[in-house]
Amino acid sequence: MNKKKQTSITKKDGFVEIKFSKDMPKEAIEKQVGECQAATCDCCTTEFREKVTKFDTSELSSNKIKVYGTISEDEVKSNVLSCAPKLKDKHNTDKK
Repeated sequence: MNKKKQTSITKKDGFVEIKFSKDMPKEAIEKQVGECQAATCDCCTTEFREKVTKFDTSELSSNKIKVYGTISEDEVKSNVLSCAPKLKDKHNTDKK
C-alpha cells in the first residue's frame, strides 16, 4: 500500500519546520511564503505574524521551509498551512 506523502510539520528548537509533499511545486511554495512574509496573504493572522521572526526558504529544494519565532505546530497549521490547498489550486488550475 503506497500512501501519498502529505505535508508534515515538526516543532524544533526555536522554529517549526514544514516539509511539503514532493508534488507541491516549489515555485508555488516560494510565492506563498513571500506573501506570508509581506503580510499580503489571507492565511496568516496579525497575532501569528507578530510571533514570527523569520521564514527560511534555504531548504526549498527539499520542499522544506522553517518558520522561526514563538509559535506552535498548531499555529503553523492554522495559519501558513491553511494556504496549502490554495497552493495546489494555483498550480492545477484545471482541477476544481
